[in-house]
Amino acid sequence: MCVRIGGLMKVRVSRGWVSLRWAAALLVSSCLLVSGCGRSFLLEEEIVKLCRGYTENVAARKYDKAMEMLTGDALESFRIALPAIEALEISSKVSGWKGKVDWMNRPKDRASVAAEYLMEQTVPGYGTALTDYEVVYDLKKTASGWKIYSIKAVRKQERRD
Repeated sequence: MCVRIGGLMKVRVSRGWVSLRWAAALLVSSCLLVSGCGRSFLLEEEIVKLCRGYTENVAARKYDKAMEMLTGDALESFRIALPAIEALEISSKVSGWKGKVDWMNRPKDRASVAAEYLMEQTVPGYGTALTDYEVVYDLKKTASGWKIYSIKAVRKQERRD
């Protein structure tokens, strides 16, 4: 039952009268809490895991597995660069990989993951370099699942041993 008391709409609840605005705010906040603000944490975890897996597969020289995680421009660029990458015989190790979903659209078919990690790369005859990276992976949902379609990497700091 709603009534107007002192210029405000009030709603009758089991223990008295509550402002209609307060009741609406409570309803909206509880809906957001139950729905997780429209975000799916399991989906976000899956997307972050894909990006980490891609990075680890490239470091481990498992290029076929890495290419399965790509689509569009990222896949085409990787295919073009692959012969040069294989010829370099670089050994790489990734450590400290931390990532999170930075953005996801409402239909949940596109997302971006921001990640940071340390890459140790050894080139025979040249030495070892440690590089801190900040990377943004752009993903989209395809018929075969989530795929990375764009990768933007920024080297923050490089150290040589």
